[in-house]
Amino acid sequence: AGGGLDPILTASGTNFTISTTSITPLTIALDTGAATLTGTLTGTSATFDGGIDIDNINIDGSKIDLSSGSLEIEAASNIILDADSDEIHLQGSGTAFGKFFVSSSNFYINHPTADQSIIFSGTDSSTSVAALTLNMADAGGATFNNYIQLGASKKIYLGGSDTRMHLYHTGSGGAGYVLNKEGALHIYQEVDDGNIVFTADDGAGGNATYFTCDGGSADG
Repeated sequence: AGGGLDPILTASGTNFTISTTSITPLTIALDTGAATLTGTLTGTSATFDGGIDIDNINIDGSKIDLSSGSLEIEAASNIILDADSDEIHLQGSGTAFGKFFVSSSNFYINHPTADQSIIFSGTDSSTSVAALTLNMADAGGATFNNYIQLGASKKIYLGGSDTRMHLYHTGSGGAGYVLNKEGALHIYQEVDDGNIVFTADDGAGGNATYFTCDGGSADG
């Protein structure tokens, strides 16, 4: 009468099924309570206290577990990670290797393992490059793989303040400055018998040495 869609209720062993002559959309295991759907579950809400399995993904409580392969999260707009603790932790095989957090409205990137570096890397053509290494075993000493370039009149401040010593250049057609603003200015050459040489353009397309402090002579 229903064109093959009349429901058939069957109890067999530990299974209870609802089926038609062509499909079995629902099977309930009476010993465990597990329900198997062959179609789409549609509704405004659902509660699964024992977790849910989707292909090889298990969602249970506060954990999403993928048994094999990679997990891709894709959104038509933004992907937002929102933690009330203001911390986002990164782990590999259960071991923490990174943390993002906010403190006093400042954003921090943190390596939680003692004495391990933070490395900013990329690819130059086909070559992997560690562009910047922050050595946490040496209080965060920074090593750049290549040059540091600052804009015109942008200064490097030395001495822990902008009131002590400046290094800068004013840009195209300008001049370079070493500016000491506090205390004495010392220039040291610590190589045994090494000279201090002052060289400048000679006005004829070359360079000329105008002044030499002779490190091999007590008189300079």
